[in-house]
Amino acid sequence: EMSDRTKLCLFALLLSLISQHSLCFLFPGSKAIFTASPSRSMSLRISRRSRFGVFCQHSEPLSTDTLERVKEDIQVEGSGNLKTLACNKLQHENAGNSIEPHALDVITRDKHRLRVWYKSPESATVGSPPVCLLLHGRTWSSIPVWDLQVGEPPRDGSSLFGASTMDLLVSKGIAAYAVDLRGMGATSRDISGWTTPAQSVEDVRDVIDFLAERGILRPVLIGWSQGALIAQIFAQKYPSKISSLVLYGSIYNPDLMNPSPEPLVGQEPPYVLNTMESAMEDWTVPGLIDAEAARAFGTVALCSDPRKVSWGRWEELLLADPGAVRTPTLVVYGEKDGYTSPAL
Repeated sequence: EMSDRTKLCLFALLLSLISQHSLCFLFPGSKAIFTASPSRSMSLRISRRSRFGVFCQHSEPLSTDTLERVKEDIQVEGSGNLKTLACNKLQHENAGNSIEPHALDVITRDKHRLRVWYKSPESATVGSPPVCLLLHGRTWSSIPVWDLQVGEPPRDGSSLFGASTMDLLVSKGIAAYAVDLRGMGATSRDISGWTTPAQSVEDVRDVIDFLAERGILRPVLIGWSQGALIAQIFAQKYPSKISSLVLYGSIYNPDLMNPSPEPLVGQEPPYVLNTMESAMEDWTVPGLIDAEAARAFGTVALCSDPRKVSWGRWEELLLADPGAVRTPTLVVYGEKDGYTSPAL
């Protein structure tokens, strides 16, 4: 049976659809906020630990079928810790051949719940290689970064143009796992409100240990952008836990790294919303991506990550030392990428 809070959220969502007006509710007891706006992308999230526990938006009137799926998610997951993102379902509604990823939760050593998404080839069995673990970057979580499909690749498999990274990996017989770091995607914020590089490295360790306990040993670790720095530090610290390393668009430019070693104790993290403009700024080379693909990325990115994550202790990224990596490594970067350097 749904709780009173869940019923209120559904009522607000329905009322917003009918009235076409934005609604906002604050639950003082848990410091949870609920918003429903017919002018923005939809996302549902409830987290016990985040300061703002409920965040619901939608971009257009929802169909009856979609609304029923949202209700089912709330009933299945429970109002206290709803982690299924409605936008993830919407992302795959019209994604052609894309398969909706499975989800599992990994409990860290400090009892934080991390969301891990995964897709496996039909022929794969538990423990059968190859397996990879994907790490997203600083701003956007796993679904928009690793599992965004634009358009519909031919069903005969003659082309995979527009397919997501996870779907491409699965098409090559590789099981793909992707973790949402703290405060991003379907993983709630840390109890402190902050996310730090060293903490993220230990969270990756917990995910890899979780997989190892289930027979999935020494995956390939793939990191993108700031996630590549996290992956590199992990490889330096725990080389025996992975088989190889891929650094994709790694941030490696000393001129752009400005660590701020100020303490986080007692500091309240800022509350800043992501915007479509900030999503578009990720495409730093004009004309590199067509407008349809850029809009698709922006829509799903805002749906998955409506609020900016609060990163702290940037100086911990300076632990990344390419010369200290002994794991077999592939480095991938663009010749016009201003955030990396051939010196890597």
